[in-house]
Amino acid sequence: MERRLPAKYKFITIADWGKIAAQHPEVFKGIDGVHFGDIRAGDILYAKVIQSGTTSG
Repeated sequence: MERRLPAKYKFITIADWGKIAAQHPEVFKGIDGVHFGDIRAGDILYAKVIQSGTTSG
């Protein structure tokens, strides 16, 4: 349901963390593939995804 919201409301953007995470397996090495734990690169990647979603459009 929420995936349809951006088409209806221009001010809504959905960041696809699952897609981005899959493209950066090095960030999740030895972890569950979703949480990046103590890996600093994961912090940076997550912040960039959020920034991209809040500054697009």
